[in-house]
Amino acid sequence: MLRQIAVGISLLALFATGGVAAFLWWYAEATGNPAFFESEIIGYEESDAASPPLPGAIVFVGSSSIRLWDDLEGDMAPLRVLNRGFGGAQM
Repeated sequence: MLRQIAVGISLLALFATGGVAAFLWWYAEATGNPAFFESEIIGYEESDAASPPLPGAIVFVGSSSIRLWDDLEGDMAPLRVLNRGFGGAQM
């Protein structure tokens, strides 16, 4: 029983360490390299070129808390809004 607990704790520590290491790598890349987000910005540029946003819209920028806001348009109605959040953005 004690051996099983020790193995469980060891596995938990291993997974936690791996998760922390992955997050730290991602954070270092995101904060030190603006090109890290280039693909998302290019996607916005292509979308705007294909279907330009209406003038006078309120632009929401920020991290994934903005990007993943599922019903931004509905929540801000009747205001016109444009979601331009991208994962890991910092202000």
